[in-house]
Amino acid sequence: MDYAKALDYAGLHDLPASYAARWAEFQALPAGRLWDNAYLLENQSLFGFSDELTKEILRVRDAVAADEALALLARFFHWVLFVGSKPFLVEKPGALLAEKLGDDKGLFGMIPLIAETARTLTAIDEYRLDRENITGNFKSLNNFANEYKKKNGHWGLDAFSWNCSCVVPYYNKCGHLGFEPISIEYDYTYYYNDKTGSSVVLCGDGISCTGDGLLTSNNCPFPAAFTTKAARGDGWVEGFPIDPLGVALHQTVRLSLDQYRPLIKQWDVLLAFHIPSGPGYTVESTYHSLREAVSFYRRVFPDIDFKGIWCYSWLYTPQLRLLFGPAESEMVKIQRHFYQVPAWRDSGAYTRFVYKTETLEPSTLPRGNRLHRRLAAIIERGGHLTSGGLMLPVSLVDGWMETEYDDTDSLPAFRMSQPYDANDLPTL
Repeated sequence: MDYAKALDYAGLHDLPASYAARWAEFQALPAGRLWDNAYLLENQSLFGFSDELTKEILRVRDAVAADEALALLARFFHWVLFVGSKPFLVEKPGALLAEKLGDDKGLFGMIPLIAETARTLTAIDEYRLDRENITGNFKSLNNFANEYKKKNGHWGLDAFSWNCSCVVPYYNKCGHLGFEPISIEYDYTYYYNDKTGSSVVLCGDGISCTGDGLLTSNNCPFPAAFTTKAARGDGWVEGFPIDPLGVALHQTVRLSLDQYRPLIKQWDVLLAFHIPSGPGYTVESTYHSLREAVSFYRRVFPDIDFKGIWCYSWLYTPQLRLLFGPAESEMVKIQRHFYQVPAWRDSGAYTRFVYKTETLEPSTLPRGNRLHRRLAAIIERGGHLTSGGLMLPVSLVDGWMETEYDDTDSLPAFRMSQPYDANDLPTL
């Protein structure tokens, strides 16, 4: 069966282009089959599915199994995402929505995800993992299915990429934070000088930035002000540097490779951490979590050649530094210990995690605390909230507590670069 025709038949769109090259390899394998309904019924409690959701998933599974093209695609997506390579080395689709299934389209994505849990249950014993910790991640499928139904009136998945991380044995809690290996997509290279202990992150070529040094991605309302440039010669590299505050600078620096060696580059595997809600996220707990994660993944998964630590979150936007000083925010204290980098613009994190609203319409935003009021002021003044990232080479984890970046010069410059008066944000 032709891959393009199969996708067109199923009504599947916006999939990674790299999948097409894997189709022939998959079809050359012995024919497989979908998981049996008995598997889900026996393990229903692992997913926390209600009887109603279980019934709906089984109904869609039977409809897919009865359709040759859909069944083939369901098995292919399971293979390409989890079996044909390490899942953290594979580009994930935003969703797997088979339009041919109508309102059941979202449940199509459940089939490859549930298929992978059988291998994960075996891996728990093989790697001697905490079963409750790993299987607890399975319940995220139920949470997102319920969210999807609440928003759209029918079952489905709202964050397919995240759900892929919930059905494999690689997402584990270490200390206060949860960690999983990922491949970093950003064209950034982290350089380190062993003699001076100084770090420099350089942008790759052709990255579009706004005037404040943040990215123009994801429907950013601000125009591009500059595009990064990079070059390489005999014993040197040149490019636009990133200030540890998390903004790209519109200037060029040249590094001697005799003095600076690259520790992290694009597509390297990093341990990405996720931050739980609630109290306890401090400089000290973060430090212990980072060290515990490095030790855990080296011991349990020695085949994963991770180069460092990564996080992508609204908590690492440089915009927080416009709102709070270190004395009034533990988060700002933590930020100052990390080398932050610009990340894809994402205001959706604020609707989901901060305001818990559908939109960021200023007139309807809650103002119950200082964070709410100060972020709302940015929106009201024409700002665009965004997330940020960080990079920490594994060799620098032990010294993380002693490393703190000075923002004496960079923070005032960032404040002045905003498209509103950032010097007059509310203080209450």
